[in-house]
Amino acid sequence: SEVGMMKSLKYLFFNDNNLHGTIPTEVGKMSNLDFFALYFNNLNGAIPTEIGMVESLTHLHLGGNNLEHTIPTEIGAMENIETLLLNDNALHGAIPTEIGMIESLTSLSLF
Repeated sequence: SEVGMMKSLKYLFFNDNNLHGTIPTEVGKMSNLDFFALYFNNLNGAIPTEIGMVESLTHLHLGGNNLEHTIPTEIGAMENIETLLLNDNALHGAIPTEIGMIESLTSLSLF
């Protein structure tokens, strides 16, 4: 996917666009990404573990999709994340303990 080639991109908003498919694993290559918002679409599949490689990320909004599987533990490696919104999906399993260790986290929505 070409999305991984946008290494200088800081803000990505594709909210409420009826997007289908999965979140590309190449998002992990977007090293300057600060705000990643794909809420209220029809995305499915798993949250890619590669998202944990984006150390600059402060806001991750993926709510209101059809994302499945478990929350990846790699999200716990995101030391700068402030807002993590994963609500209104089909995620299951335990909440990774790594999320509880993120000191920068100020907003968390998983319901």
